[in-house]
Amino acid sequence: MAQQIVTWRHLVAVVFFASAAAGQFLSCFPDSAQDVSQSNSFDFTGVDEFGLKLFRELVPPSSSGSNLLMSPYSIWSALGLALMGAQGNTKLQLEKVLKLPNNKLQAFRTKYAMDFMMRVSGSGASGGPELRAMDRAYFDNGLSLRPCVSNVIQSVEIVDFGDTAKATAKINDDVSQATGGQIKDFLSPAALVNAVFVLINAIYFKGTWETKFNAQDTTKQVFYNALGERAATVDMMTLTGQFKIVNSPPLGATMLELPYDKSNITMLVLLPDSKNPSVDGVLQNLTPYTLREAMRASQKLSVKIMLPKFDLTTEIQNELVLALGNLGITDMFNPVRANFSDFTSETPLFADTAVHQAKVAVDEEGTVAAAATAIIGTRSRPGRVFDFIVNRPFIFLIYEHNVRAIIFAGVIRNPSK
Repeated sequence: MAQQIVTWRHLVAVVFFASAAAGQFLSCFPDSAQDVSQSNSFDFTGVDEFGLKLFRELVPPSSSGSNLLMSPYSIWSALGLALMGAQGNTKLQLEKVLKLPNNKLQAFRTKYAMDFMMRVSGSGASGGPELRAMDRAYFDNGLSLRPCVSNVIQSVEIVDFGDTAKATAKINDDVSQATGGQIKDFLSPAALVNAVFVLINAIYFKGTWETKFNAQDTTKQVFYNALGERAATVDMMTLTGQFKIVNSPPLGATMLELPYDKSNITMLVLLPDSKNPSVDGVLQNLTPYTLREAMRASQKLSVKIMLPKFDLTTEIQNELVLALGNLGITDMFNPVRANFSDFTSETPLFADTAVHQAKVAVDEEGTVAAAATAIIGTRSRPGRVFDFIVNRPFIFLIYEHNVRAIIFAGVIRNPSK
């Protein structure tokens, strides 16, 4: 039975979607030419809408005490790659959940425009953050692919999945290179048994803080759980300076922006209000609208920040398939209903497995991450210093402001885990 294993890996960086010229894409899928707008404006709002819904689906319950890290943008981009080969109801489900136009050329232009803008944002120019990504499709050498596949997907590899050891080594080497060596041994040979089609998305981000924490000010402090009980002793970083901050009743949290140097990328730290310290309520309130309204209402004030250092790796497999199914993407994982006939018409393909692994490290210098998937602000009195002490569960988002997209999203319930 044919299998398609869709894999995602990340390190803080942007997704690089293998590009094709619009003319080539149009010639491959001429039906998409009908009613295509020539506008150069693009609506990227669906990326965060999809990402935050998926984030809520994947976050484990508070009772587990578990952390989570994922890349909403990376998973969106990888599913966009799958969309390029989909037809029928498989295509319709992907378009609806990803919030992409129901015309492949328009969907392609939207995805390519976002990927291009993200690459520019993370070019590393002038000492700014480095953001790299790789989208790559691996097809078995026994498949008869449509001639246009290599036009639509610039990076296509033909491999012998019958030699699982060699195929695994090739894929793992590509992922390791794309993530700066942060993600190694991504797949095991057992994962590729019976595979004929693998989609890989690898993403890497490295950024230094605009204002760095002083390591000499880092001290051991207690971190509490949502019940106010001692959960761990952590390395707590401390910094006082001017930062954008807002208390948002609609979110049920105070949000602080920590900018990365020479970029439009920031880390948004959402600390639940002390009256309801669980992150669950904030997650339910977190939408693209409430998030953007909070950012609009934020003010640059004097803030004393205490933020724990953390190093987190999360791997999501079966949970990702279930979460995508809850959002409405089901057919691509069904061997009978899946339709990837724009890749090949001879061999039915379906996504048997989805793997998403993400890694992030936050310290005094900045962040390294990887994976291979109405606000009311209060104005302070002059001279007042606000305390922002992150010693209980919190949410963090690594956010690109030009395209308004969440690159990484995480929940930290215990920084020592």
